[in-house]
Amino acid sequence: MNNKILRWSLISFGLLLNLINYYISPIRLSSKKKCFSFFKCNTGITILYLIIFLLDILFIIYLNSLDKPFEKLPNLWWLIIPIIFLPLIHSVYSYSKYYNFTCNKIKKEDECLNNQDCTYQLNLCSNKFIIKPNSIFSKNNRTIINYIIIIIYLASFFIEYTNNYIPSIKPLDNYIYNRFGSITKQPYFASFAWLKIISIIIVLYIFKINNDYMPCKYNLPSNW
Repeated sequence: MNNKILRWSLISFGLLLNLINYYISPIRLSSKKKCFSFFKCNTGITILYLIIFLLDILFIIYLNSLDKPFEKLPNLWWLIIPIIFLPLIHSVYSYSKYYNFTCNKIKKEDECLNNQDCTYQLNLCSNKFIIKPNSIFSKNNRTIINYIIIIIYLASFFIEYTNNYIPSIKPLDNYIYNRFGSITKQPYFASFAWLKIISIIIVLYIFKINNDYMPCKYNLPSNW
């Protein structure tokens, strides 16, 4: 496959699959507090995906400096990507219904009934049964998607690392500074490419979160 087609196909599929992976994750529907350090679960997982998305934009800027996907596109054509994707992520985050199944800690009937996750019966506040939303995929399907994302991100990084460098007899130049063009001649673009490593670390972390997922960890219904 032509290098140009391959590099742009990988980054495009990576963007699309990450958006899907965010949408199908049950964690994004949890409003449990302090899930990711100082954040609620839904906020924390959204921030992780936003970081990946912004780093992908920087990598696209780097790729665009090498070879635009289509010759007649203006230099700043990539601005259309955040214009489309950011409102999509914001819409999913803003208009989703969130859950925090901690009903057994509520003692008063009115407080129990005011909580969408709870019901009051036999003088006890207990969790309602809520059918799993269609947007939530099974753990196995989420794992498959996560594997594909990891492969795409690793392939995208190593294709550019291998093919776009300036040979040198100095080890640091050959393996670091002159990779992705040259960090001295093109400091911004080369730095944007190196930041792909952070994206890879985050997608690996999300893969681990998915593997360790248990509904009770996120105060979600047991059937989720």
